Amino acid sequence: TTLFRSTYDIVLDLSELKAENYTFKAGSTVKLNVEKREITVAAADNAKITKIYDGTTSATVKTSDYVFSNIVNGDEINLKYTAAYNSAKVAEAENVIMSGLSIDNANYKLATTTFNINGSVSKAPLKVTAVNKTITYGDNAPEYSVTYSEFVNNETSSVISGTPEFVCAYDNTNENKRSAVKYSITPSGLSSSNYEISYIDGTLSVNKAKITVTADDKSITYGDNLPDYTGKYSGFKYGDTASVITGTPVYTCTANTTSAAGTYDITVNVSGMSAANYDFSGVKGKLTIVRHAINISGITVNDKIYDGTTNVTALQIVTGSVNYEGILEADKKNEGINVSNAKYNVKDAGSRTVNFTVSLNSYLAARYTVGTAQNSAPSNITTKDLTVTADDKSIIYGSTVPSYTYKAAGFANGESVTNLSGSIAYECSYKQNDSVNMYIITPSGFTSTNYNIKYENGTLTVNKAKLTTPTVSWSSTLPGTVTWTKSAQIGSIAVSGYELKLYKDGETEPVYTDNTLDANAVSKDLLETIRSKGAGKYFATISAIASETDNALKVNVADSDDGKSGYKYAAEISIGYAADEISQAGKSSISVHDESAVSYVVVAGEH
Repeated sequence: TTLFRSTYDIVLDLSELKAENYTFKAGSTVKLNVEKREITVAAADNAKITKIYDGTTSATVKTSDYVFSNIVNGDEINLKYTAAYNSAKVAEAENVIMSGLSIDNANYKLATTTFNINGSVSKAPLKVTAVNKTITYGDNAPEYSVTYSEFVNNETSSVISGTPEFVCAYDNTNENKRSAVKYSITPSGLSSSNYEISYIDGTLSVNKAKITVTADDKSITYGDNLPDYTGKYSGFKYGDTASVITGTPVYTCTANTTSAAGTYDITVNVSGMSAANYDFSGVKGKLTIVRHAINISGITVNDKIYDGTTNVTALQIVTGSVNYEGILEADKKNEGINVSNAKYNVKDAGSRTVNFTVSLNSYLAARYTVGTAQNSAPSNITTKDLTVTADDKSIIYGSTVPSYTYKAAGFANGESVTNLSGSIAYECSYKQNDSVNMYIITPSGFTSTNYNIKYENGTLTVNKAKLTTPTVSWSSTLPGTVTWTKSAQIGSIAVSGYELKLYKDGETEPVYTDNTLDANAVSKDLLETIRSKGAGKYFATISAIASETDNALKVNVADSDDGKSGYKYAAEISIGYAADEISQAGKSSISVHDESAVSYVVVAGEH
């Protein structure tokens, strides 16, 4: 039986003991104490731990790298430990120190506190690469450098001994070793106790230098032949000359012999040029075409009618016979000028001078400049027609001479009669009380140096007058009496009398007419006339009659319109007396027009 480390009771079993003269009794219980078994651990025979340098003392140990002693019953025991090389360095790392030992089986105790296992560290690989460099033909050799790859544990080049050395065939002092090609850069010169160094070449690329071909600037005058284009080279190295170049530049320009004045690019095409150590680029030049000078003359300006300004219209300016002195024959078909800022020196009518500015049309202006140019021409300002018209007037017979007026048409630029000399005057034969007729109004009186004044007559029309209409009313105190106001005499034409007409409402013809009333009459008693016509509504009209003295056929003054009164009412009443004593007694106090009448017409206002 396998006992684990612990304390056990020892119990006696007496059941199998027998004796004739004895009995058996178990004594006191005793204890069996099982102690931990002591074991040791050590490096296995021929065990050796290895690794590649990583800059640390860390070690990886397998179970086969160590063995236990004094284990019984085939018990399984696991060892816990801390493993570390005695040094991180390749040259010093000889063994792995096992420390911090413990086991995971409670029946054993480990007597060993530390032990060593043989070990070694080999160098880590390190790549040293020459950095690629680029220069241009003609440059000095660059400073060479390297890069490092695969350092461990964040180490840097500070752990490397020595200084990088380089071998490169490029030498700009030797014409045979400075061409624009690629050269190897071979590094060396470094060492390390912990790294196995391998070197990788870099490349020095010598690029071609650039030769710049710059077109020369040129200048001609419009109309000249185009120049021969040329250029200059720049950028040669080591005293090289154009002899190292194959091919020539090609110069082109958009300008031709008809191009306008201005600046044009001269471009350089270097595609046909080559050289072993050079590339090429072109820089534009400029062709400047200067304007050709011409002289302008022959401009005329037509006359204008006075308009109150110094303005000149485009239609006045005549350029059809302009002389373009100095123009090229090929451009004569494109002749043309602009005349601007044209103004008369004085705005008033007369022989004047027009000043102006001359410029070339767009085609010519692009190619020519004006040397001398005409800047003025004679031109007349003629007087402007102005019409002064007497206004027509209309009055009635007997009126005083009216105030004559006029209208003026044709003023320029907002001018008015204040710009004329003199004052308006009129002639007309009409005098007050002259007969109805049409009379000529003749205006005159204004003068002007800027206007050709024309007068047009007006007409004074004397119309027939009419007597004023009488105002007609019924007397408030005399029942049935109509009254009216007198009409006034007009000029020399008097009122010869009045005509009265009495109308009964509803009838178209008058019931009574009186045309014998004299000029002084102002009333007429119509009471009995109304009574005789019976009950009803009446109104009267009165018209004034014009005298025919100096008024034959009433050509100057007409009769007045009818004046009309308001209504006068008349009623028919029946008369009868009662038979009683009182009524009979009262008959003596009642009087009527006809005592025998049985009815009577009463006019409003009667008592």
